[in-house]
Amino acid sequence: MRRKMVNNRLKMVIAILIVFSLVYSIGFITPMNSDDYTYALRELSLSSVKMHYLGWSGRVVSDTISTSLLKFFSPHIYNAINSAALTLMVLCWTMIPATLTKSSPSPYVMIFLFFLYFIANPALGQTNFWLVGSANYLWTNMFIAIYILISIYLSNGKKSNVILFVYAISSIFAGCSNENTSLVVVLISVVYFFIMNRNKYLLIGVFGSAIGAGVLLLAPGNLSRASTIQDWYNQPIAWRVLEHFSERLPSAMGAYWQVYIAFIILLISVVLSRNSSSKLMFGSFLFILGAIAANVAFLASPAMPSRALNGALCFMILSISFVAHSAFTKFNKASIYLSVTTYAMAFLYFIPSYILYYSSIKSISKQTEIREEIIDRAKHNKQDQAIIPDYYFPPVLHAGPSLDTFNSEAMSRYYGIDLKITAPGFFDYSRAFNFKPLNINAKICNN
Repeated sequence: MRRKMVNNRLKMVIAILIVFSLVYSIGFITPMNSDDYTYALRELSLSSVKMHYLGWSGRVVSDTISTSLLKFFSPHIYNAINSAALTLMVLCWTMIPATLTKSSPSPYVMIFLFFLYFIANPALGQTNFWLVGSANYLWTNMFIAIYILISIYLSNGKKSNVILFVYAISSIFAGCSNENTSLVVVLISVVYFFIMNRNKYLLIGVFGSAIGAGVLLLAPGNLSRASTIQDWYNQPIAWRVLEHFSERLPSAMGAYWQVYIAFIILLISVVLSRNSSSKLMFGSFLFILGAIAANVAFLASPAMPSRALNGALCFMILSISFVAHSAFTKFNKASIYLSVTTYAMAFLYFIPSYILYYSSIKSISKQTEIREEIIDRAKHNKQDQAIIPDYYFPPVLHAGPSLDTFNSEAMSRYYGIDLKITAPGFFDYSRAFNFKPLNINAKICNN
């Protein structure tokens, strides 16, 4: 028994290293992008945080994280920290159903969940590799996963002053996540409190998540920003409801189709193996509702960008983690083929998806080197302006480009020279600058 536990822990360590290595291989070559320049120049002081909170956004946690990482760490270091955050989130997803059933986490489940998160993400680069985007959409969901995991630890009777302190902090951070996930976290906290016979320690999570949600949603900056986008709010409420539930919500939920296919096959596998647990099935159902609620919450928002769908995706993967834990921990002849097929499907989809995404980021990294060489040359020649080409984003399997396409005005301040960015290119110019020049005047033959 002890040897089996040691072997499983070793496998979990290997799974963690695999996930981290796959993420950091991309993160290591990811350049600064979009609003990274703005937040790298932002002051990290109470007055600056207050000004941002009052004038722009209630995302105090994510804004502070992005500024801190960009100001105090080199790119390779903050990308390593960012990769560790994604790895920790997937690890928490793996441990949540295992902790609920008081069983060992499965390394196979962890890698499977990572595959799903990677291939089903509607805006992979904007939510995980663009640093400001990851602070808003990766780190916040990581805090939610940590909070849910500690909630289950407490309900299992594992409590200490340290755990209670971390629980209180994580509940506030989870509540202060995103506008569409904050209230979902509060509702899940309330439901879990009553399910666990009103465990008094879980009240810390209920109040903490409510405080975090209040800090986020009641920020004056939200109203200030919303006042600049009036088209949506000028429409009748009935029109907004119809538009959201007939057009925006179905489109958003449909973005996770890979997760649905895996969920259905694994659920059939669990039924055939007779390994279903009422706790796991209820947990799965609860987080499906959480995913739907997270996207329903956009009814109050004029915009529904693809990166904002990451919260509901994380709830969907949390939902499938319960089913996957059942499917990959007990087999019979009828179910093993379905479980293996699901794993193989995710893996075979992941391979080209990862290769294309890595190649795209590598190209963008080379393009960044070219742009910075042009900037350095212009500064060396004491020019007032540098003209640099916009990025060409090589195609990927995911919807949209591999990184955010916004060109921040803060780039000029960051590099210390006025920058003019040309129209988007239609070819990968990194190849033209990194290959041996072709002599077009060379003789083909002597005749």
